[in-house]
Amino acid sequence: MRSPILGIKIDVDTYRGMREGVPALIRILAAHKIRASFFVSMGPDNSGKAVLRFFTKRGFLKKMLRSNAVGMYGIRTALSGTLLPARQIARSFPELFRELIAQGHEVGIHGFDHVRWHDRLSRMSYEETAKEIGKASRIYTELVGWDAECSAAPGWTCSPHQLAIQDATGMIYHSDSRGTRPFFPIMNGKRYRHLQIPTTLPTLDELLGSDTFHGADDLTRYYLDRIAVPSLHIITIHAEAEGMAWVKWFDALLGVLQGKGVQFMRIREIAEDSLADPDRVSHCELLMGNLPGRAGLVAIQQIQEPTRRVEY
Repeated sequence: MRSPILGIKIDVDTYRGMREGVPALIRILAAHKIRASFFVSMGPDNSGKAVLRFFTKRGFLKKMLRSNAVGMYGIRTALSGTLLPARQIARSFPELFRELIAQGHEVGIHGFDHVRWHDRLSRMSYEETAKEIGKASRIYTELVGWDAECSAAPGWTCSPHQLAIQDATGMIYHSDSRGTRPFFPIMNGKRYRHLQIPTTLPTLDELLGSDTFHGADDLTRYYLDRIAVPSLHIITIHAEAEGMAWVKWFDALLGVLQGKGVQFMRIREIAEDSLADPDRVSHCELLMGNLPGRAGLVAIQQIQEPTRRVEY
């Protein structure tokens, strides 16, 4: 029986996550000799503007309270871009980009303005979407010295305009969706050429936002049971959660997974393995739908009959 494979996708949404969470994760991953894939928001930290979701996204307030979001993110982040000025996330920490690359981690784009993408993408024109992607890409090239080879959509929020623009970027893959296995996307009846590597496991904040999970032990048992299955698994963690308030828990989880024989891979390596034989990669419809524990819609890979809801 082959070993389970786990790809670790790390989203960096905020200034504080970059400043505090990323260095902590670098240390933990180095101690375990694991390489991961980091996706960094390239532009301003406008996290405070997400407060509007209290009025526009059903279940958002309930999720924030259950996951203790303000406690994890901090009051400065909660006011960023509203009562307090928005700080630049990527340009403020060029040395961290160099360190991530030097440590062998993959670094990709996680949008320009995380909140704007998450909340407005469905209403953006083709030109607005291209401008948002272009701004993020230019900052990445400025900091790293070469063009980005991968990206991950903020909030797993997708649109046909975005997918069409991504087809033209020449990136190796994108990780914009939730699902079960790598695929080529179809949206609104149109097929797109780029490879999608979906997140296959629920995130920490989704589990904390449910009625089932009440502490670290529950979370550990859940992830061990899921990841023990000899298959491909992709987990998305956040620098603001597993890199900060939940950093000790995440460190311990990695140790247990290594003891269970789990094989760790960067998302790029998983994508290259899929693209080595593209005929075995399916075309799957991508629909915006609901996931337990998450407020608002996310892009979900449809394997069989289209459905608007996925149960864990």
